[in-house]
Amino acid sequence: GKSFTVAPLITQRDHQPRTAILLADRDHARVLLLEAGEITERNNLLAFRTEKVRTTGTRKSSHIERSKENPVRKYFSSIGSHLLGSRQRGAFEGLVVGCREDLWPEIEAGFPSDLKRIVLGRFRADPGANTPREVQEKAEKVIARCDRNELRELGANAMDEAAGGRRG
Repeated sequence: GKSFTVAPLITQRDHQPRTAILLADRDHARVLLLEAGEITERNNLLAFRTEKVRTTGTRKSSHIERSKENPVRKYFSSIGSHLLGSRQRGAFEGLVVGCREDLWPEIEAGFPSDLKRIVLGRFRADPGANTPREVQEKAEKVIARCDRNELRELGANAMDEAAGGRRG
């Protein structure tokens, strides 16, 4: 018509998926929120700090490794719990993780199962060195790959249903 309405635009923006991006290593973590093509730092989603493990090298290395494991496990579990709480409060719908390849198993082990379900993917990153723009580019590639895989699966399911004589 002749008039311009803003309501449909606001509704569309409200339904844009929000994706949290966790950048983590053993010493610190950052959370960024990607929404409607804009990225913002959201460290209030992780409102805690943990202490670093210091070793003097005077004991056997196996003892040192065991003493390092427990605080690191607690640290990643703490991150997972805080992110799950934020997710349950509606802060985001999906999660992308940026970390070093060797840390991924430790980080994933600290996530609750409900949080593991919404992980869209991961990419290699250094939490302290990457700029928000670099993080956004890497995260958008992960999200696009996830979307392509989902569409491929839906198409395959539809084809299987149609081939079986059911509604595809």
